[in-house]
Amino acid sequence: MNKNFLGLCALTVSLALASCGGNEKEEKIDAANVPPAVMTAFSNKYPGAADAKWEKENENGKIEYEVEFKHDGKTKHAEYEESGGVVEED
Repeated sequence: MNKNFLGLCALTVSLALASCGGNEKEEKIDAANVPPAVMTAFSNKYPGAADAKWEKENENGKIEYEVEFKHDGKTKHAEYEESGGVVEED
């Protein structure tokens, strides 16, 4: 019985972990498809940024825009809400 219980626990944990990542969707997009509020926030914070690569992410129904770019000689990353609010920067 103990082996069956451990097997059931392992299966439950595996299914739970697999379902956690299933609600995320990322797609690469052109800068022209980034909402104006996001583009304004990005441009104001990082004037002169180069080589910006944008992705649109849907995480559990919440749309966010992620950008990787070069600024002041460093590769940087930022994430924005659709409204232009900053989610994360590094």
